[in-house]
Amino acid sequence: MKLIQPVTPERNADNLGFWTHPDFFEPANGNEYPAPGEFEAWAKAQGVEVYTLSLDADPAADDIQAAYEEGDADVSAWEPTPPIGEGWFLASVHDTEDGPYSVWFRRTTEEQAEIARLKSDFLEKHQVAITAAYEYFKACPVGNERTIAHQIYQILRTATRVG
Repeated sequence: MKLIQPVTPERNADNLGFWTHPDFFEPANGNEYPAPGEFEAWAKAQGVEVYTLSLDADPAADDIQAAYEEGDADVSAWEPTPPIGEGWFLASVHDTEDGPYSVWFRRTTEEQAEIARLKSDFLEKHQVAITAAYEYFKACPVGNERTIAHQIYQILRTATRVG
């Protein structure tokens, strides 16, 4: 899995100041909005902390917020205030039903990022193993081998259930 890296944002009046990192999260199956927990799982697998800041909560953007409220959708002059601490990079400035938001990412520790990467890799391979076990089970004739194949499939299928 490719981990998201900082890039130089391309914000200007042509895009009204909105911009999203080219490797930013996209909901599964082409959905407009993510399923509950989907973005959080992606961020964890990417090994990043997430910080969001709305235009109306940014004290350095009062004049831009006032213009936005009066109908000026161009927020290209808004320089979102970064979170406190080192290593944050801008990942998105986008419009929402609640107004413009900025999204910032910061890499978690190398150890946390490696664990997240390994977990993601494991879960992908686990799904491949479940599929292969089911195909094997279906192909076996009725009898002892099919019974054993079914047991293996059931063990794999339930091995990563939580709760």
